[in-house]
Amino acid sequence: MKLAACFLLSLLLVLALTSCAGGNYPPAQSVHRVYLIDCSASITPRALDDAFHQVELQADRMQRGDRISVIPITSDSDTNAQGNILRMTVPLNRQPYDQDLQTFRKNFRQALRLLHDRAKAHLFDKTDIIGSVDLAAQEFAADDGNIRKMLIILSDFIEEDDTLDFRTVPALAGENTARQLAARLAKNIAQISTASVFLGSMQSNELDRLSKARRQAIREFWLEYFKNEQNHPVFATDGPGMSAIFATDSRR
Repeated sequence: MKLAACFLLSLLLVLALTSCAGGNYPPAQSVHRVYLIDCSASITPRALDDAFHQVELQADRMQRGDRISVIPITSDSDTNAQGNILRMTVPLNRQPYDQDLQTFRKNFRQALRLLHDRAKAHLFDKTDIIGSVDLAAQEFAADDGNIRKMLIILSDFIEEDDTLDFRTVPALAGENTARQLAARLAKNIAQISTASVFLGSMQSNELDRLSKARRQAIREFWLEYFKNEQNHPVFATDGPGMSAIFATDSRR
């Protein structure tokens, strides 16, 4: 009996020391979350603040080995991307008392708030969502096959670049023609095909001015654009609020 008690006490002591000392504990499957946040002038200030706040909260729930990328949706992804993409990885190597996690969260919050402040100081007059999706594909391209990919887009989804304007383009007048246009344009997003996609609507000054039929056609465009054999995109009217549920859903 004494021998058993001593063995149990020794085992508990080893476990306690291991917990404090740290070590390498790779997760069963890491997750790479890529956020695209609409930073155009049509988005209301409150919606923009809420979107960035939800990203900050999600980062606090990330596990070891998880990655996160935050990409502002601007007027031209080719010219505005450099220096405006935030990407960080949660360390695999555990430090005593999880000091590494605390450092990660602190550094991420600081970098995210800096990105937020820059976005609010320079809101864009156009919205290049499709170009920003290409940037997301580049972020995913570096992932190996064991990483689960999540693309979370927070926007009013009104594409408005030098070639397309969803407010006026005839194809977005109806749902059928919207899906046809999406099928033609979606051929260059192979890296997105294995990702779970969340489409979260943000409160927008421009969206309110569109007819209900065009708003529905815009929604159908994006659902068709991201539809693939492995995953079906999810659309939510309350984008920022529902994004947290999507990003933490273990079934995805």
